[in-house]
Amino acid sequence: MSVKAEATCRSLDGCLSILGVSYYQYRLLLMCGLMFAADAMETALLSFVSICAGDTFDLSDTEVASISSSVFAGELLGSLFWGPVADRYGRKPSFIAACTIMTVGGLLSGLAPNFASLVVFRAMVGFGVGGGTIPFDLMAEF
Repeated sequence: MSVKAEATCRSLDGCLSILGVSYYQYRLLLMCGLMFAADAMETALLSFVSICAGDTFDLSDTEVASISSSVFAGELLGSLFWGPVADRYGRKPSFIAACTIMTVGGLLSGLAPNFASLVVFRAMVGFGVGGGTIPFDLMAEF
């Protein structure tokens, strides 16, 4: 860094204007934003999925509540799992794997033939959602 750049880089805005923003940062922002949107959508869908599944499979109140609980149990395990995996194998592969697991679990939830498989697939979605913290690290690093 030249003396002139050091002199103008007294603030965060000054440093960022010197470094600039490229196509990579915009693409990363889009990818992370889509993950955040998918995470929010899965959370918002919890009440709808539970009610619809309760009507479809003729479930008791306890079974309906266990559908939402399985998502949160999956998130708990996913949060504990994805942090060390992202540190060891990298943020990008972990991010892609978490998104894939969340997507596949969501699609399988729509095709679930019975209550037990629905609970397993919703826990799978929660496990993927547990990796939703990885984009925060990616955005902070880049």
